[in-house]
Amino acid sequence: MLTFGFEFECVAALSHQESQSDRTALEAIASSSRDLGFPVNVFLPRSTRDQPNYEVWNVCLDVTILEETSSTGSQKDDDKDLELVGAEIVSPIFKAEDDWQLMIERVFGLSGIGARIPLTTNRSTGFHVHVGIQGESVEGFTLEQVKSVAIAVMFFEGTLAILFQHWEIQELINRVEVIDPYHHASRSILTQDEDIASNRKNNLVRDRTDAQIIKIISAAETVMEVIAIVCYEAQKNYTGYGESKLFKVNFTSLSKCGTIEFRQHIATTDDKKLCRWIRFVILFVEMALITPLAIWESYLQKEKNPDLLFCKFLGNLEIQQEFEQ
Repeated sequence: MLTFGFEFECVAALSHQESQSDRTALEAIASSSRDLGFPVNVFLPRSTRDQPNYEVWNVCLDVTILEETSSTGSQKDDDKDLELVGAEIVSPIFKAEDDWQLMIERVFGLSGIGARIPLTTNRSTGFHVHVGIQGESVEGFTLEQVKSVAIAVMFFEGTLAILFQHWEIQELINRVEVIDPYHHASRSILTQDEDIASNRKNNLVRDRTDAQIIKIISAAETVMEVIAIVCYEAQKNYTGYGESKLFKVNFTSLSKCGTIEFRQHIATTDDKKLCRWIRFVILFVEMALITPLAIWESYLQKEKNPDLLFCKFLGNLEIQQEFEQ
């Protein structure tokens, strides 16, 4: 059974009193969340390796967020009495088979947190979805399962950009060509998010063919070997705390949390888009897990159109027809 959780990065507009300290700022956001009727913790880690209680919602500070929203093309808050604070709302762990969508709509919908405290997003804010697996006799991905997801990620990275276009949410992804970031008719972003690296184009495999990458991943004897292939970086720190976590799909999270983290989606306050991305990530992992490693090479031989192959992989006939036109 697949599970998931997510980190929603945002900029909160708080009063001077609310933003007097880190704790008062986080408590203001947490309080607005508690008004919705569910428990929320304020999480202030004592070290970089502290982790929150994933049984409940958590609110954390995030110093990596650019608080100057106007400089990133987002709507500017002209109220001089408000302070902008970068924050991260961390969900509890959900079972993929549960009715989690209602909870997310409740938290991020029109009557959710944003109705109590102004929340905005910008190019520095991300929406990171962690996928795990558990069951009565299962606790964590096996080596073969990690290989399957890794191959799918490497094989279809380029096609994902087309899928974003199909969904008409191109402005939310980190690697697009841009016309004018301040023109509302433009659905694109000025520059590539340099903090999100390409798995497929990392320095270890960028010059390899898809067939060669499949063989390299298939031959790995440990999960750590797979991580070092798809999230390769020179320092070789794959603990989940180093630079190697800054890939579109972060496999070093397996070392830290036992999850695979999908980082390429920029945050949005649109709850429907949040749910849509979660559904896609779950489907992507589900289909990767039921695709035997031996099939990938036959995929390469039989189907020369990677976009069409991607749709067949997902079993999505509607999107498949879009690519065939």
